[in-house]
Amino acid sequence: MKTISIEAIRIDRETQSRAEIHNDTVAEYADALESGTTLPPIIVFFDGVDYWLGDGFHRVHAFRQAGRASINADVREGTQSDAQLFSYGVNTDHGLRRTNADKRKAVTGALQHPVSCKWSDNQIAKHCGVSDKTVSAVRTSIFGNSEDAKPTERTVTRGGTTYTQNTENIGGKKKAGEAVNKATVNTGVNTAGAVSEPVLPVSPLAIPESTTDDGAPSEEEIAAALAAVEADGQALQVLLDADDKLAAASEEIKRLNAVVNVLTQRNAGLMEKANEAIKAAKRWQKKHDALAKKVAT
Repeated sequence: MKTISIEAIRIDRETQSRAEIHNDTVAEYADALESGTTLPPIIVFFDGVDYWLGDGFHRVHAFRQAGRASINADVREGTQSDAQLFSYGVNTDHGLRRTNADKRKAVTGALQHPVSCKWSDNQIAKHCGVSDKTVSAVRTSIFGNSEDAKPTERTVTRGGTTYTQNTENIGGKKKAGEAVNKATVNTGVNTAGAVSEPVLPVSPLAIPESTTDDGAPSEEEIAAALAAVEADGQALQVLLDADDKLAAASEEIKRLNAVVNVLTQRNAGLMEKANEAIKAAKRWQKKHDALAKKVAT
């Protein structure tokens, strides 16, 4: 902990994980300083030349607004990259409440950072203080279905040991004709590899309606849709880890056939409703035309 010059602090080069600075908050902090309130120290990373700000952007701006020349800081050894990675995890449980834009920017930064880009969605979610589904949605919005959608290597910690795992072949490639419409999966395989009775999944059509003004899918909608896709890879990994892979695969095929049957029936019901709606529209169109003709005469 030390006191450093405000002018020595680097606040550029994308170490700020928020989408924007809130001027009202800066003014509030500045007023607090004027009244004698002591604000918590900021956190900076020192690389031997520069102090890179990792946490405390609103406080730094407030100190400047209040005319202060120096500020208390928790100084840690590290580079600009370290400050960036650290910033994605700040304000998850304290400080000014983050907006959805703030969360998205943090996740986007983590997905593109040279260290955290190798993390799993779960690891990034924990670091950024968001859900796995949010990370998955942002990942897809950035990379789509390209080869970069999932890292070919990821950092894994198990049993207290951290190592790099090659994920290039996890999930494999889908064979022609393989069913792809799946919801959250219960594979029917327990951790010991024994096969149990498969359970039908939750309906894949239970996706929230659009909440955006322009009708475009929201992040929540995208996350709900991606849950089914993510479950696909998880289910296959369980099969690969099972002792009796043939039996596990057989049970998964049975389950998928059941899912296809459910979806086929549901699709037939939706088509029937669509046909009824078309017929009703035609009836109302006839009534409209008749009424328009009557008014015209």
